[in-house]
Amino acid sequence: MGSLIILLCVLWASTLSANALEISDQKINSLGQHPVWLDLLHFKPGYVRSTLESQADDRRFFLAETGHLDATAELRAFIAGISSETRAGDSDKSVVCRFPARFSWLRQQVPSLARYQHECPALLAWKAQLNADQATLIFPAAYLNSPSSMYGHTLLRLDQAPHAGYKPLLAYSINFAANADPADNELVFSWKGLTGGYPTLLSVIPYYEKVKEYSNMENRDVWEFKLNLSAEELERMVNHLWELREIAFNYYFFDENCAYRILALLDVARPGLDSALDFRYWAIPADTVRALQEKGVIVSAEFRPSDATRLQANLKQLSANQQNLVYELATEPEVPESPDVLSKRLTGLEAPEQKQLLEAAYQFTRYRAIKADPETQAELARRSLKLLSRRSKLQPGSAFEGVDAPDVRDDQGHPTFRAQLMYGFDEHDYFQIASRFAYHDLLDPVSGYIRGAQIEMGELALRWQSQSVQLQSLRLIEIQSFTPRNDFIQRWSWRVSTGLHREFRSLEPELGAYLDVAFGYSFNDWSGILRTKPEWGLIYTLFELSARQGKDFNHDFSIGAGPRLGYTLQLPGLSLHSYVTTKAYSEGYSELKALLEGGIPLHPQVQFWGRVQYAHINGVEVGDFSTGLSWFF
Repeated sequence: MGSLIILLCVLWASTLSANALEISDQKINSLGQHPVWLDLLHFKPGYVRSTLESQADDRRFFLAETGHLDATAELRAFIAGISSETRAGDSDKSVVCRFPARFSWLRQQVPSLARYQHECPALLAWKAQLNADQATLIFPAAYLNSPSSMYGHTLLRLDQAPHAGYKPLLAYSINFAANADPADNELVFSWKGLTGGYPTLLSVIPYYEKVKEYSNMENRDVWEFKLNLSAEELERMVNHLWELREIAFNYYFFDENCAYRILALLDVARPGLDSALDFRYWAIPADTVRALQEKGVIVSAEFRPSDATRLQANLKQLSANQQNLVYELATEPEVPESPDVLSKRLTGLEAPEQKQLLEAAYQFTRYRAIKADPETQAELARRSLKLLSRRSKLQPGSAFEGVDAPDVRDDQGHPTFRAQLMYGFDEHDYFQIASRFAYHDLLDPVSGYIRGAQIEMGELALRWQSQSVQLQSLRLIEIQSFTPRNDFIQRWSWRVSTGLHREFRSLEPELGAYLDVAFGYSFNDWSGILRTKPEWGLIYTLFELSARQGKDFNHDFSIGAGPRLGYTLQLPGLSLHSYVTTKAYSEGYSELKALLEGGIPLHPQVQFWGRVQYAHINGVEVGDFSTGLSWFF
């Protein structure tokens, strides 16, 4: 009974407030469903139903008890909150100061609200600190070693007006990210990220901190896209950022992720943009950048290479002997009471060559220090200082040519959703259709993507053969990361794949679950130095562990292990991939498998491909040929 009385009192107060401001119920109902008001409250349609509700999962974002479900009720509560405040009570905690973007828009719709406008000292001080004059969309490249960033990431940078001494690194970045528990391992993080187990929180920090994280520590290249937001749009966005401080949104890896939150923010800045509505079911960062490009929001792009990219680009300008000298300068131990390494290695070299060797050695030393233990980091810091000291005695200016931006940006590659139509035969002809939710494999056109990297999720294949249709495979995830190994960059290559499929081991295979995990090395030059071009492709060698479940096995389950040797060539007009693998399984049998496949782009969104497979299992041979078309959209 008490709750009912309170509810009636609130409704009565809201009616009085609206009447005092001469706002009719009809106008309130209309404004409560206005697209701008809905964007300010982050009201979006659900997955299945068209019913609108707010994606904000923090009750502090609302004044009405049902504000997250009823935008009109929230508007009434907002009007009541404004009209109930007196001049004596003006403060940063007032409704006007807590929700400046809401008040600014509503004041335009209801001019009589202007008398409730008052200064908000904390808001003004915050905006003065940001001093935003324009906005830049930041797009760090994909990072396969982190589940949350394997598709890339997007954030914003608020740039100041150009002036003497200003550098973009000193601007503030606007970042939405899952507030994960540091104690959670990768498996727990992935599960919670898929199911909304983490809150997404807004952070506003100096941009140089994000560059340090992405370019320096994670070795991720970054694209910076200037946006054409007007002064009014930028003001609206900054006011809304103030409203979102400490407000939580549940994080979902596929849809309500970092990239989606940036789109929702830009929708508030520019009414009618409606960019988030195009990503109702999934939001891959590259696709969101592509959508903003198509909507005319992006006006220019600038490339910021990572430290690893700079290092490799500089090393490629050196000969093999010079690369060996760089390695020695950065790694050779110093012997007490003997000439130091620098003097010994640089004696007799011209000043320009010394500059190149010292700069490259310093870069390599800093690269090695990123993930070194504290003791090694201290030693590398001392070596870095000596290299810089020696370099400072030579002519200023970089010794290397600048790093060229890729010909095709990450957002200009093929779209990430793929559909396939194929024809094939083993002992019988078959037709197969397949769709893939995301993102890229080794055979897809490589322009705009990382060479040697594959990330696939949600691939479903249906096959029609012998007058029947059956589920051929459901691949949940397959990731392959083949980074060429050399004297300077020494990363592991690895792959993981899991799902359901009809194992290519017999003419009538049964559907079963599988899991493959493999680690090893990749090479594109056996000499250890860096080639200048990728035309040679790369070779990878892995040791693979496999688990299989299905009726093909005597005990419905088997574990196997063995080597995998493969080759991949990825050029703008041609993709090739092949491998041979042999494994011994716990049930006492062995298998040998081989695959050769190739693809040729016919159009930016269409590719022709072909594949040949062979398997030899305990004396039984199985062969398969297939060819078809892939569409990307």
